[in-house]
Amino acid sequence: MNATLSFSLPEEAREHHDAVMGTEWRCACMELDSLLRNRIKYNYKTTLEEIRRAFREDLASRGLTVDL
Repeated sequence: MNATLSFSLPEEAREHHDAVMGTEWRCACMELDSLLRNRIKYNYKTTLEEIRRAFREDLASRGLTVDL
């Protein structure tokens, strides 16, 4: 099976970047899931701010951002 994605650049540059970085996004989501799982499993007292900071740090280390 083949799939071809096409983007109208520069208008769709953000969408193109997200598609190219899909594996990194998947890894970041898996890391967030693991963080949440461990916090729940081991009953850590973690604030949403701490989880958000950790998530954004992980994204930044992968060259990703959730900013629009």
